[in-house]
Amino acid sequence: MKKHPFKEKLSAMLTIIVLAAVAALFAEEPKGFNPAGSNINGLGMRFVPVPGTNVQFSVFQTRVKDFRAFIRESGYAHMRETADPESRMWSLDCDGMKQRGDNWQDPGFHQTEDDPVVGVNWNDAKAFCEWLTVRERAAGRLPANWSYRLPRDSEWSLAVGLAGEDSAQTPEEKDGKIKDKYPWGQAWPPPAGAGNYAGEEANDGHWPPNVPVIQGYNDGYPRTAPVGSFKPNRFGIYDLGGNVCEWCGDEYRPGAGLFVLRGAAWSYRSQGSFYSSRRSYDPPGRRDADFGFRCVAGPSAP
Repeated sequence: MKKHPFKEKLSAMLTIIVLAAVAALFAEEPKGFNPAGSNINGLGMRFVPVPGTNVQFSVFQTRVKDFRAFIRESGYAHMRETADPESRMWSLDCDGMKQRGDNWQDPGFHQTEDDPVVGVNWNDAKAFCEWLTVRERAAGRLPANWSYRLPRDSEWSLAVGLAGEDSAQTPEEKDGKIKDKYPWGQAWPPPAGAGNYAGEEANDGHWPPNVPVIQGYNDGYPRTAPVGSFKPNRFGIYDLGGNVCEWCGDEYRPGAGLFVLRGAAWSYRSQGSFYSSRRSYDPPGRRDADFGFRCVAGPSAP
């Protein structure tokens, strides 16, 4: 029988394509991805596991340069200020917290590309995680059954070292219940180098004159600090206290439409606000100059 070289080559090529597709379908994870250890994604964000969870936490809060890549590559348009008051960012100056036209690119104070992005709301943070998931899967750096998202309130507690909370309770029920336990330990006021909070350095001429600061504490950064400026915790995670409050994926009270924020920020100064168990909350559209977020990576929900 006469052979047809072209048909044979075509058949061989189709076989290779099918086998490659099958192999990709059954591949557990991209080459170099460690589901049980640490990973670095295409933006240079490093993730580490947290015992008691099935997720990996970003060691840093999401940086200005990470968010800039998101805006540039995705064309995300919801950051623009509109007539809706919720679209406008709240920022702090001598006259208090007001909407004065600041935004994540120009929050009213100097930031480097390695500072945590501020002025982002819950919707913005969620959109960033969804974009990052698609981006990293397409590049072969994230398994198809993994995704990026905001941490759950209970996961954040384990990351900061709170192992004694009741998992059946809501964030509201757990709010501030474990006292005198801080991200740095149990001492008050914060020891030197504990994190970026409202110490004496905050009085830089743009701080409300009637608002006290933490006397005897000075971290050297009046507003945000570049991520990693202070010591990490025992899991290798930075700034779980200080720099910016972090959006979580949970509602503070089910059905209330208010989402949890964890960790103190550069503007915080009262003792109770530093408890690792302290939660704050806001609507998903609220943007503040001390609000930011960090991502976790983990198996996608069924």
